[in-house]
Amino acid sequence: MLGRLKEGINSFVFGIDKLFTPSKSRTNVIDLRRAVTHNVIKDEQNIEGRQCRYPKNYHDIVKKGIIQRAKDSRGNPIPSKYELLFGNKDEEGKQSSFPLALVIQAVEEDSSEKGVYHDILYKDGNKRYFTLETLVGKQPDSKDSKIYKLFGFSEKDLETCIPVFEVENINADQKQGKDPIYKLTNSSVITKKVNGQEVPDEKCRNGKLLYTSYSGPSNLHAFAITDERGNLELAKSLFISVPIIFITTLPKIFVNVVTAPFMKIGEWLMNRQNPVVQAFGRVLRGSAELTKNVVNMAATIFRIPILLFTANKEKYSDVHYTLWKEQFKECWNGIKNGYKVITSGEVPESEEAKDRTEHHMIGTWKELNARKSEIEDKLQKTKPRSPSIETVVSLGGTKTPSIEVSSDHAQKLTESRQRSASTSSTISMK
Repeated sequence: MLGRLKEGINSFVFGIDKLFTPSKSRTNVIDLRRAVTHNVIKDEQNIEGRQCRYPKNYHDIVKKGIIQRAKDSRGNPIPSKYELLFGNKDEEGKQSSFPLALVIQAVEEDSSEKGVYHDILYKDGNKRYFTLETLVGKQPDSKDSKIYKLFGFSEKDLETCIPVFEVENINADQKQGKDPIYKLTNSSVITKKVNGQEVPDEKCRNGKLLYTSYSGPSNLHAFAITDERGNLELAKSLFISVPIIFITTLPKIFVNVVTAPFMKIGEWLMNRQNPVVQAFGRVLRGSAELTKNVVNMAATIFRIPILLFTANKEKYSDVHYTLWKEQFKECWNGIKNGYKVITSGEVPESEEAKDRTEHHMIGTWKELNARKSEIEDKLQKTKPRSPSIETVVSLGGTKTPSIEVSSDHAQKLTESRQRSASTSSTISMK
């Protein structure tokens, strides 16, 4: 009974979110960060997700660890299977080996058939991200203590996090069809001063969470507040985000509807030959845009309380803050555009009409901060193109051809992940 009630509330919150967030209502965001979550399907209805965190001794693992092809009982390499060699050697000189699994995000496909899932593979150029296969899809167990303690994890840590390792394909020019050769890598962007010289900081990743950074068009979903696993937080969503955004969205919808015809009429008058009519059109068009954006900005400011309840970057990343900031920036630009229309008659190009670009980066919070200028440079220099996201592979270990997923489709995948995660919110890992 309680499970059905929670599922009903989840459906209500996500339904309200979808109702008040039109699919065509998009805003360009810069550096929208989310914690990387490794998701696996536990059964047909539930998805287990845990954040990816570097081991506390990651610098030592990079120095002493080795990634090699996994082998069967006969000593033959197993295709697409890898293992990590790390730790002390036994009496026979053998080193402990740990089977690895690629870090993925299982999402339900936008399909009429329920239960159709795909895996989104996290990657950054020639770099991939692995986790320990032994710890995937199971509850933390003291029996595995020899494994996770070796990597600086406790049983409590494993309730929300899972170890992650960055590897680079050192044989990127290989012939197609052959397995790559991987090597453990550390950060190359974080440095420290040693004897007055800048050198790589080998310990900068120790114990840090892994994040993705997204820059590009995004729907402004803010009704649902989810935790680090993607599960809906009912109390904060129902009593904080839903009431605040509902109340502030109504005046935005009203003013957008009311000002839309005045803006169109004003623009039509601006194209007439009569200078007096043109001047009247400029005032009408500019005043309507100013009014719309002033109301929208006021509504955006009243949403600040949501930021106070989602300030924990490890739990919520900076999703709500970034979306709020971009909304505020959009309103401010709209006010400036309205002023330009009145004073100079210059009508700015519609943001919706512009081609959008997407950029994805991955790293720790500090690494993404260090690469922020790189993000801005890419957005300025890169020519507009059709947006795409990570390579998608099918479940069962067999890769499908690379699929370029549009931003609309990516948004649907995100919504599907949230719905699946909310369904599993009634089951907690103990």
